[in-house]
Amino acid sequence: RMDEEIASVAEDLRSPRNVTAFAQAVETLKSRLSTPRFCEKLGVVPDGGESGWTTLFKAVIIGLSWNRKWRRPNTVDGLKRMVDEADRAGAVLDVDAVERFISRTAD
Repeated sequence: RMDEEIASVAEDLRSPRNVTAFAQAVETLKSRLSTPRFCEKLGVVPDGGESGWTTLFKAVIIGLSWNRKWRRPNTVDGLKRMVDEADRAGAVLDVDAVERFISRTAD
């Protein structure tokens, strides 16, 4: 089962009401990424699930795909920060799953 804190952040990124809500969700993500406890939880893979890193990566991509105007430096920076933190944590991203997800999102 997905951690509630991760699920909440992912939902805010995936389903924002408007650009302000999306920008706030990205700021929340960046803030949480500065806490080691949150980053540790992102590495946990529940049975039959995906890591929190993968869940949040997909949520950011969904949020950025809602509206091209939402792709501002402050929102795109959230994606960069997450990738940087994942790299620092030694997280392994399931590239095949992400590529399948991105191709479905692009359709």
